[in-house]
Amino acid sequence: MSIKAYIKSSMDIVFADSQIKEDSFSEIKALSNQPVSFQLAYVFENDDEHMIYKTRNLKVEIESEIKDYINLYYVNTVPATVIGGLTFDDWFVTTKPTLYPDPCERINDGKVAAVSFQWASIWVNINEDAEDIPSGEYEIRIKLSNLRDNEETKEFEKVIKIKIADAKLNEQKRYVTNWFHYDCISELSGTKPFSKEFYKFFKEYVSLAVKNGQNTILTPAFTPALDTEIGCERKTAQLVAIEKTGDKYTFDFSKLKEFTDFCQSIGMKYFEHTHFFTQWGAKAAPKIVVKENGKNKKLFGWHTDATGKEYHSFLKAYIKELKRFMKQNQLTDKFVFHVSDEPSIRNKDTYVSASKLIHNELKGFIICDALHDVRFYDEGIVSTPVPCTIKAYDFIGKAENMWMYYTGGETVEYLTNRGIGTPAERQRILGIQLYYYDIKGFLHWGYNAHHNVLCKKIINPYISPDMGKEFMSGTSYLVYPSSSGANPSVRLFNHRDAFLDLALLEKAETIIGRAAVIKIIDEIMPDFSLRYRVKKEQIELLTKKIIEVIEK
Repeated sequence: MSIKAYIKSSMDIVFADSQIKEDSFSEIKALSNQPVSFQLAYVFENDDEHMIYKTRNLKVEIESEIKDYINLYYVNTVPATVIGGLTFDDWFVTTKPTLYPDPCERINDGKVAAVSFQWASIWVNINEDAEDIPSGEYEIRIKLSNLRDNEETKEFEKVIKIKIADAKLNEQKRYVTNWFHYDCISELSGTKPFSKEFYKFFKEYVSLAVKNGQNTILTPAFTPALDTEIGCERKTAQLVAIEKTGDKYTFDFSKLKEFTDFCQSIGMKYFEHTHFFTQWGAKAAPKIVVKENGKNKKLFGWHTDATGKEYHSFLKAYIKELKRFMKQNQLTDKFVFHVSDEPSIRNKDTYVSASKLIHNELKGFIICDALHDVRFYDEGIVSTPVPCTIKAYDFIGKAENMWMYYTGGETVEYLTNRGIGTPAERQRILGIQLYYYDIKGFLHWGYNAHHNVLCKKIINPYISPDMGKEFMSGTSYLVYPSSSGANPSVRLFNHRDAFLDLALLEKAETIIGRAAVIKIIDEIMPDFSLRYRVKKEQIELLTKKIIEVIEK
């Protein structure tokens, strides 16, 4: 048997039936604390007609001065059957059902699986913890060999050079959030929300998010009122304990403090308080469990009039104590808030009532909501708008503090997307777009939304990445559940790289100014827009040019 292997870009997709003939490059440049990645695509070819088994375990070894900064992942596949939306453009790797390379499984024992004549890849992460690697030039030697001693196989090796510049990226200033779904973590790990056992799994979810570009986390003071059918409920995930005596409420924030302390210890910077009102119109209250007369009960929920005096009185009492808690724990500038997700004009009256209350009680705080209609901003109903990408131009130039989001349904007009089947460069362009239009934050609804539409069922994404054929594959998540917590995906690493692109542009701005950075983007990507179909080579060229600016 023989082994073949080639160095491929982190933006390449290596399918089992790929036709790979050459390396993509032989040298990488990076700043001292900049994570970078590439892939080693490999195949073993069996020329022994008497060989019984098609599979082999190969040994992978790294030799390098910076070996301690390198982590390896085996890129596994999932059965993606729903790729693209009801309508879709031609900017997809494929729209056909296929075994798609996405989940990345840490290689700890130096072994990788190989199937005869089927390509696979090893994802090589350099400096994924964003440490400070001393500047200089280094070689990375990757060796592949057969673990069967009784078979004659030539060892295969590849060498890649990396040049580390004497410069560092600055800390991410924009808000970046992909919503955590705590019922999914609980169900797929078999643990009770926020128990000691839960936190063992939760740690890996948070750590992966922080390492890969996220600095803001959805914080379930109350069970999130998201993706829930009217009259139904999601598993209780409520950090604030509440007791009612007569007309008075008392609040215990000890679990919220445990949560914020835990997340900060891993590197999370900001906390997104869950929405105070239900999704799509703010017509009701989220599920809120309150102890009354010694028993826990759902005091508020779908049965609660969002405009009613009882709920408004509760919120005023709660927010008063929450502000005290934030001040006592130096969290006042770390929290952002939501009223109701994705309001529409037909629900304007209830949303206006809810928004006025929250803005009055939380003056000076960031209060933002995902929405489509610019009239909410024009009329002063929303202070920090988060428009979807397809409507963002209605807000650009008006709302200096705007964020942006997409749902995954944006499969037309070359809008950025990260579902399975979309090319890496379609995901990567997001960071450049956020810089170009000076957008202050990014939001996505699914970091680990391992559930079908309206949360009727929690589903293992290894088995059904389209969540029971109800979403485009990969739309609702970036991580896969594992026996110890979570595994990253190729798309999570691409998400990280989008925000590293943004960080590089921000660093260059401190040296040559914003106008000069915009000029470089325009030269490499003429007629740049939110609907720009970028090429992989353009992103690589932009990265090269920006690092050259920083190195000077």
